[in-house]
Amino acid sequence: MNQSQYENEIRCIIHNDNKCSAHFEWDIKNQSHENFYTLTLNLITYNPKHSIHFLLHSIKYKINKPDVEDSDYVLLDTIKHEINKPKI
Repeated sequence: MNQSQYENEIRCIIHNDNKCSAHFEWDIKNQSHENFYTLTLNLITYNPKHSIHFLLHSIKYKINKPDVEDSDYVLLDTIKHEINKPKI
């Protein structure tokens, strides 16, 4: 599964649950004083009924330079499982 497919699956989960849309903000920062990057993914939802948006989930991940390409999948998979947990 590629990044777009993961994002689409998460969007569908959110839309089917509460009719909100989901948007993904990616940020990668090189930690110059160390030998790694910090990859951040913010999952923002928008509720058209109330015309509001909010941060549903944010996750940071430290990665080594050679692993940068594959790390977005780790974050997407983590968020997918987090939002797909049964409600208590």
